[in-house]
Amino acid sequence: MMFAKPVALDRHTHRELLFQPMGGFEFAAGLHVAPLCASEFFPAAKEYAIVFVAGAQNEAFPVIVLGLNKDENCFVSPEGRWNARYLPLAVRAYPFAAVESAATGNLQVLIDESYPGFGDTAGAALFGDAGEPGPELQQRLKFLQAHQQEVSRTRRFGAELVRLGLLTERSAQLRLESDAHFQLNGFSVVDEAKLDALGDAELLNLARHGHLSLITAHLLSISNLGLLAPRLQQRQGQPAPG
Repeated sequence: MMFAKPVALDRHTHRELLFQPMGGFEFAAGLHVAPLCASEFFPAAKEYAIVFVAGAQNEAFPVIVLGLNKDENCFVSPEGRWNARYLPLAVRAYPFAAVESAATGNLQVLIDESYPGFGDTAGAALFGDAGEPGPELQQRLKFLQAHQQEVSRTRRFGAELVRLGLLTERSAQLRLESDAHFQLNGFSVVDEAKLDALGDAELLNLARHGHLSLITAHLLSISNLGLLAPRLQQRQGQPAPG
């Protein structure tokens, strides 16, 4: 979602490519939701609302809500600072990402060629003279591999919620002090009544896999939706409500 020009990283095409981190988060200023892994639920729930969005083949994947407008991130300041204590793994990975090949199951690394930190005059070389990954790329690959393992675990969690029929579609209405109204649609949350109606065996299975604690963190996080309105007001230069 952050990639303006995604391309597959290639040791021949990108043999001379240099990389240097730019420091700011301007690249995420238009990111109104971000994917979240199961391992991130507990720190993320303290600041963000965690909801679920539908995927392919009866999947559901968790995301954090970052903005009220489609192309606006309330957590990125006009100066490019990320105004929250926890930074999602997907944002940390940028301008690199990993996708799983449908044909082979292997990971394919993508880069955003539009990222201003890529060039041929300054930075760390991604590849060595023989085309092997350089130290910077090795670190990035290690991070991406660990992240992808968490993505797979999270997909299993989402699939279990779908299988048990625990997700219910919701919408939210938020209002600014200026009386502007915002409607958030297209997301799902765990229905507590359906969760309470599960049998002992199903609840035990959820607990053994660590899913019950994730559900609790998700449910507690929903109240953070109400914090988006004052964040947007501050971002627009309006005083936050007292």
